[in-house]
Amino acid sequence: MASTQTITIDDWVEDAESGFKSTVTHSLLTQRIVVNIIDATTKENVVTNFKIIDDNSIEIRSETRSELNVYVINGNAETHFINATVDDNRVSEMTTYSSKKIEDRFVNLEEKVNGGLSNIATSVNELITYC
Repeated sequence: MASTQTITIDDWVEDAESGFKSTVTHSLLTQRIVVNIIDATTKENVVTNFKIIDDNSIEIRSETRSELNVYVINGNAETHFINATVDDNRVSEMTTYSSKKIEDRFVNLEEKVNGGLSNIATSVNELITYC
């Protein structure tokens, strides 16, 4: 889950501590979040301070008032790693495309091409003989 919000110039409120502040409501129901802020005009990443207010909102702090795109991503995502190996000798299943099956197909195609080339060579030799 993620949330995107644009802070316009009018959204900023003066703050004695940091200059200006604006509240972003993300409604992700968690304080474990990842925040990325992009300047809407320059499209550059902006390094600003932010404070987590509660499970649904953060406060962005800045020395200047500018239009920003704020992206808040839920940081509670779980990551699962799959540990697997490929058995190239396993060719019994029709859905398995192992390197053995691929090699066998190439050998089959090679034999067909070589057979076709042999027939062409024979035909060319016969034409030369008759001419």
